[in-house]
Order: sequence, then structure tokens, then C-alpha cells
Amino acid sequence: MTTTAQSTGAQPEPEHPDAYARLGALMSRLHAYGLETVLQRRKLIVFNPKAPGCCPDVPRPADTITCKARQDDDGRAWFFTS
Repeated sequence: MTTTAQSTGAQPEPEHPDAYARLGALMSRLHAYGLETVLQRRKLIVFNPKAPGCCPDVPRPADTITCKARQDDDGRAWFFTS
């Protein structure tokens, strides 16, 4: 099975060279606000331990943040949410 990006010939967005360090800095800041995080190589998953989830399968709300180069801003690093 191929992904949509592969079948259309589109290339995945390039990872910014400082993505891991920037996500790590964001993680530290979010901890100051009482949020829980999971830092992975290309993404930061953020959980709010104080808010209820929507259903039994999702006990806590969460979002995934990535850091990528934004081409229309001269390749500067931007955070994107899922």
C-alpha cells in the first residue's frame, strides 16, 4: 500500500534542522503550565491532565506539534499542530 504523498509524487515537508531542540524548548515551557508531554524525534505530543477526554477511548485531550521549515517565510522554523 502506498501513501497519498507517494502516489501523487508530492514530497514530505522537510524537517527543520533545529526541530528537536525547538520542540524540547517548547516542552519545557508547556511543563510550566502543567501540561504533560512526550517528546519524540519529529513531534511533541501534549496532554492536558486536568481536562476530561471526549470518550472512554480518549481519556485525556491531546495534540501533536511538529516543527517544520515554512518555505513562504524563508525556511524559518514554525510550529504546526495536528
